[in-house]
Amino acid sequence: MRERAVVRSGWLNIACQALFVALLFAVGSATPIPLSGVPRTVVLALLVLLPSALWTGFFYLQDRRAPEPSREVLLAFLAGMAAASLVALPAEAHVFRLREWMYGSLASLAAGATLVRGALVSLLFYGTLRYGFAPSAEFDEPIDGPVYGAFIGSGFGAVQSLAHLVAHPQFTLFVIGYTASVNVLFYAGLGALVGHVVGRAKFAAGTGGGARALALGLGPVLLGAYHTANELVFLTGWQHAFWLSLALALLFAVAVLAFVAATMRRLAGVRPAAPAGHLDGRDRWVLAAFVLMILAGAAVGQAATRPVSFASARYGVAFTYPPTWLTPTLAPGLGLADFSLMTPIFTGRGPDGVTVGVQARRERVAVAAVDPIAYLPAISPVALTSGAHEVSGRPGVRVTYAYLRRPEPGTEALPELVWGYADIVPAGEYTYTFTFEAPPGRFRQDEGVYRDLLGSVRWTGREG
Repeated sequence: MRERAVVRSGWLNIACQALFVALLFAVGSATPIPLSGVPRTVVLALLVLLPSALWTGFFYLQDRRAPEPSREVLLAFLAGMAAASLVALPAEAHVFRLREWMYGSLASLAAGATLVRGALVSLLFYGTLRYGFAPSAEFDEPIDGPVYGAFIGSGFGAVQSLAHLVAHPQFTLFVIGYTASVNVLFYAGLGALVGHVVGRAKFAAGTGGGARALALGLGPVLLGAYHTANELVFLTGWQHAFWLSLALALLFAVAVLAFVAATMRRLAGVRPAAPAGHLDGRDRWVLAAFVLMILAGAAVGQAATRPVSFASARYGVAFTYPPTWLTPTLAPGLGLADFSLMTPIFTGRGPDGVTVGVQARRERVAVAAVDPIAYLPAISPVALTSGAHEVSGRPGVRVTYAYLRRPEPGTEALPELVWGYADIVPAGEYTYTFTFEAPPGRFRQDEGVYRDLLGSVRWTGREG
């Protein structure tokens, strides 16, 4: 039976994905791709596409008697790539701004993974299968749903892997293989699950909208649970995190394959219950459910990224900052270099060593009379430049500096290079210093957020 052939190819694929990752661990556990530029990109693309090629090859070896047209399989794979590159990745980055708020807490991680990423991916898979492949005359068996869904998921996973790996050139061959295999295993499994639902809708008479919604609702829930558990494996510093993550992906793929194998046998040989050109209209409730989940996720993201206001009536200054980027510290000045001549007003800590501070000194001084050195933190700079700079309509001086931050006493850590801005602004009764410090690798990445913070500054003190 054709169902058995497809299931056998699935088991072979799962086993070989694990062997592929183990092989790359053996030969390249600490070796990055020894190339750069275009050659590196080509090798990276080949490594990412290899797990998808394994699944395709096993499928055709097992499906020789009644193979799917190569054109349809290729279209399914390309449709998955298009769904990821043209819709999912841009929407996550620019519409939902997912990475800005999803990792703020365990609750936001689960909400973002389920309501945004899970619902969006499941909706894309369902829409592609429902409107792109199910009406086709080639979609003539229930098993075609999981098959086309798995190829769509493989293409989707390949783009996800490439997008992640291109941004991390330091990754080793093992991490590259792990990323590619895990994404193919998970997204191909999710695609097969959604394809199973679409196949049932076409071939099983009386498939109710409620049952279909329940089955498709598993997509966002499973993706959310998997992604949350997978991220926690790394965020909590578990030993052997890569292998545990691979085990989670393998477990998911095995469970989906076993479920599809058990349910598809009952539909073997059944003719379509709906005309080839369309399915029944009950799926509009499913689409509505997806849209509601995505809107709920967008609402969570909007609430999480809403700027927080800080105002000091005593010092006459106010500004806003994104809570997903900056967390106020309990002790003023904590984490910043010491400002012995200034009074700390606000201190916040951001990701990976980023710190922001606001200090003030009660005095009246003209910008031309400002001595930048007098307002700098108590450091020994290894580099220092200064120039005119305006903060929210007020002229001031910007000092760009770098210094070595000494480690805590008793530790064996080496001094850390820190880059910083000190924006010195006389305004009314006070002179203010806004400070942004970060390691070099993080400085340029977060400089724009600090610029937005300065743009939100309001001067509320007396001007007379």
